[in-house]
Amino acid sequence: MYQQFYPKAQSPEHLMVYRVGLPLWRLFANLGCTVSVRVNFVWDPEAMVFVADSPDLRGLIAEAPDLDTLRAEVQSSIDELLQLQLKKPKTQAIPIYRDLGLATA
Repeated sequence: MYQQFYPKAQSPEHLMVYRVGLPLWRLFANLGCTVSVRVNFVWDPEAMVFVADSPDLRGLIAEAPDLDTLRAEVQSSIDELLQLQLKKPKTQAIPIYRDLGLATA
């Protein structure tokens, strides 16, 4: 199940959110719409880290020892990758996290 984390000042009904990877997502992002990115994460017991990737945003892979650090890493990576793909300084993006069911730490 996906879990969405919205900024505290905004609620879902006040946002127009379009998912990265859907047709025309670049157009919507360039028009100023907030985009969402699905992020899968899993606990790697061998490396003792959480690992995250995205089926929507090519190149998004992050790892961190705890979930708070992982969220910060993921947000930073999303911002950088969107800036590279859109050639636009700042696009607001909301990650939608999905625990693959293996996180036990």
